[in-house]
Amino acid sequence: MERKWLGGQNYLFNLVSAYLEICGAADPPPVIISDKNPLPEIFRELEITHQIETLTVPDLVRIKHPRNTLWVLTAGRNKSLHSTLLANGITRVFSPTLFLGRLPDIEILTWLPDFQHRDLPEFFSMSQRILRELSYRLCLRQSDRAMVSSRAAANAIEKMSSRYAQIPLAIVPFTPSLTPVSNAAVRNTLRRYDVKEGFLYLPNQFWAHKNHTVVLDALRSLHVEGWQGQVVMTGTAFDHRRNGVFKELQSQITSLSTAGVAKFLGEVPRPDMIALMQSCKAVINPSLYEGWSSTVEEALCLGSPLILSNIAIHNEQAGTSARYFDPHDQNELAHLIRSAEPVTTRTALSPEAQIRKARFQDALRPVFNLNRPPYPSQNRKGKVRREINAS
Repeated sequence: MERKWLGGQNYLFNLVSAYLEICGAADPPPVIISDKNPLPEIFRELEITHQIETLTVPDLVRIKHPRNTLWVLTAGRNKSLHSTLLANGITRVFSPTLFLGRLPDIEILTWLPDFQHRDLPEFFSMSQRILRELSYRLCLRQSDRAMVSSRAAANAIEKMSSRYAQIPLAIVPFTPSLTPVSNAAVRNTLRRYDVKEGFLYLPNQFWAHKNHTVVLDALRSLHVEGWQGQVVMTGTAFDHRRNGVFKELQSQITSLSTAGVAKFLGEVPRPDMIALMQSCKAVINPSLYEGWSSTVEEALCLGSPLILSNIAIHNEQAGTSARYFDPHDQNELAHLIRSAEPVTTRTALSPEAQIRKARFQDALRPVFNLNRPPYPSQNRKGKVRREINAS
């Protein structure tokens, strides 16, 4: 998994956290398999408290190399990885869209985050689209079952071909594992970053499809009107697919920051992100595309008001709990920003949080199907299938 893909890291962390809550004493602890690099910071506490185990597989990073993929395709089996897994007693693998090859006697569950390369092809080069589509198809081919976060993604798989429609498919809309910070921590965070009272919060990475442009255009109009508020932005200032996105926007951000209506903080520690989300007037997500938004889910669990682009995933995820705008209409967004009501700092999870958490865990139980032996290896050939109803 890409280190800069914070949404993917959050997804895996929430998946592991949910597993730890619903598994029984007889169920094996999760093992995080990685290359020689240390685990992302978000997993560090679980590792220190021995809630998870780790397994270093130096060859893991090379699995992504096209030459290795070609070899695995030709040979049909990844002998090195296969022997390492069996030697460590691992008979089930969760793969975040990584082609592993045939692994006899090991059950593979593949997660496909979204189908952006199909729905927004303009944000990918031709080679990126081809490789991503090939990767998805290979991952489904190797899988005993697949998991997606939304109904939209499930529909995309079902339209691919009859072969993939036979694979047991679970729709698992994840919910984050988070703990609100104290009022004192909120005040300290706002003071450290010198954030205006009554700010709005945009916690998106600066990727092209995240659509920061419409927010900057709206802020420019609001500044001309004399609006005295502020939108705080956090996130990675790098798009691995379209290098230079942040640089294109930087002069606008600097100008608006000087005017006081915008503030860019870069990447911030997770507790600071939660503090900002607890205390803002609204969380904004102007994205043109999402798989299942981590920040939207976090805002819903914290009871933070939401201003979202009117795209299918946002409607599926937030329903009537948000106000929506056309992602290409700066005037609609400016109106929603201007009319955002003052709110008090949230100090506890919202009632909605428990409902969403229960839904997430209920969807996961049949996927993990704990306390049972793994599928027989011939399942991958289509001889044995079991339906998963996790929607």
